[in-house]
This record gives sequence, C-alpha cells and structure tokens, in this order.
Amino acid sequence: MAMQPVEAEDRVGQMLAEIERAIGVTLDHGRPGLAARVKNRAARRLAPALRAGSPPARLDQLLNHREAAVRDIGAVLLAECRYPRVERLERARVLSLDDDWEVREWAAGPLRESVRDDLGSGLTALVAVGGRVRRAAVLVARDLVLERVLDAEQARRVADAVVDDPDAHVRKTVGRFFLGDTVSRRYPAAMASWLRKRARDRQVSEAFWKNVTDLVSAAAVRGHGGEFRGAITALISAASPPRVMARLRAFMMEEQDG
Repeated sequence: MAMQPVEAEDRVGQMLAEIERAIGVTLDHGRPGLAARVKNRAARRLAPALRAGSPPARLDQLLNHREAAVRDIGAVLLAECRYPRVERLERARVLSLDDDWEVREWAAGPLRESVRDDLGSGLTALVAVGGRVRRAAVLVARDLVLERVLDAEQARRVADAVVDDPDAHVRKTVGRFFLGDTVSRRYPAAMASWLRKRARDRQVSEAFWKNVTDLVSAAAVRGHGGEFRGAITALISAASPPRVMARLRAFMMEEQDG
C-alpha cells in the first residue's frame, strides 16, 4: 500500500529526529557527524517518504539544515530526485559553496547528475565559474571520466580550463586527482599528447607547473611511464622551474631504473 502524504511527512520527521540524535553521539573526521555509509543508508531510508510527501519542501529542509551531515544526506537525495534540471543545478551550486568542506564534496553528486545530459554547456559553465564551484566541477569531471561519459577530448578541454587556476583548493584537485589519477588512467595517450602540447606554450603559469609536479607523482602516470616519457622530456626542455625540473628528472631516472 502506497504511503499517504501525511504519513510520509510524519515518517520524514521521525527519521530526521533519529539522524539528529545520531549526530550528537557519533564522530566523523574527529567531529560530531556520520560516516559516509551511514549517510547513504539514511538517504535510502528517507527517499520513499520524500517521494510520497512534499519532496521539494522537505528536501530543501535537509539542504538548509544546521547540521552538515544532514546537508550531505540532502545532497545524495538531490542527485536522485526528479527536480527540474535548472532547479537541481542551482541547489547543487549552493551546496558547492557551503562553508563545510564535506558538504562541498558531497555537492559533486547532484552537480554531476545536473550536467550529465548537457556536457557541452552545463559542465563548461560550471568550470568557468571559478573558486569552490570550479573545484566541484573538477570533481564532477573526474567522476564522468571514470564512467567514460567524458571522452578524451572533452577531458582535455576541462584540463585546459582548470590547469592554470592559481586557487589552492582547485589546484589540489586538478594535478594529482583529475589529471594524474583519473585522466591519465583512462586516457594515457591523450594526456601525454596534451602535456607535449602544453610544453610548447610560450607562457606557462606557475599553477601549471605545480600541477605537473602533482601529476607525475600519481600512480596512474607511473603505471604508463613509457607513454609519458616523451611528454616529460618535452616539459624538461620547456625551461621548467628548478624544483619542477628536479621532479621531472627524478621521474625519468625512476623510469630508466624500472
């Protein structure tokens, strides 16, 4: 028998109260909160009641809750709900600006679902925003590369858009995680080709070189060392900064010893 709206509202309220009590007695990352598996389980339990009750109002209550862990749960549900794409995208964008770092991480889920069917303009628009939204967009791009939704050329366009960003939060996501562990794992030949092309640029940013240092430390690049050897040689020839040069030469020596 389908859950009635009034019953659904009561059920959501009860589960939300349970979640709030659990947050008060458990720790996650050294602070009051819930582990990721608990948040995902809570979202699965809440989903049927949300669908039967007043989904937009109740979901907004979760997304605006004072507890970061509840906002995380809201992010999971936002990714799965049938909100109009534009409304879901706007709510996800707000989550990506949250003061809590973990909420910003969970925002990648609804952002990903919002742009999945509109990669041409949707993902490009997110990447263009900058700051915390751009970092979230990089996480989205990472997930879509791993799913092979983004092809090699699309991944390279995202790389071009973010690799020179000086924002430390963006850069921490770009070098090792997006370029190194993700694009280089899925599309090593395309990534090596992109690096050779960038090495020929006359004006290369400091952020680019920092990302290169992170990239060559990634396990995926080491696993495809043969394909990257020519690209690393080109980068060494591009008058890279001394610290970066030392890291690139160390990479080449490790490859030869291997």
